[in-house]
Amino acid sequence: MLLQLFNAFSIFMLRQRMKTINNAYIEAAMIDGVSYRFIFWRIILPLCSATLAILGFMQSWNDYLPPLILLSDHAKTTLPLLLSTLSSEYSNQYNLMMASSLVSIIPILLVYICMQQYFKEGLAGGGIKG
Repeated sequence: MLLQLFNAFSIFMLRQRMKTINNAYIEAAMIDGVSYRFIFWRIILPLCSATLAILGFMQSWNDYLPPLILLSDHAKTTLPLLLSTLSSEYSNQYNLMMASSLVSIIPILLVYICMQQYFKEGLAGGGIKG
């Protein structure tokens, strides 16, 4: 998730989500005498991280170029790399491509279903003017 913090889209999503956080959390922490660093790392970032975690998982699951460059062992290939090997210049194996595409979608659907509420809140947070 730390690598996702340096992605431009992730920075935009974090900013939009941070603007929607209720100020009562921050004011209560300041009354308790907590530092700004503690407020950011222990209160604000955990409230924002669900959407970032879902988007980071989807991006890393569907990543193609870094595994293509870095992996030399064919036993460790990712699903997008496997899908690209099923298509060649002379023949395409459409039945295997469709089956592996369906299998590659299942984990993303499960993560989305489990965290659907947080995902919608994180995306909808950008539309609220503060």
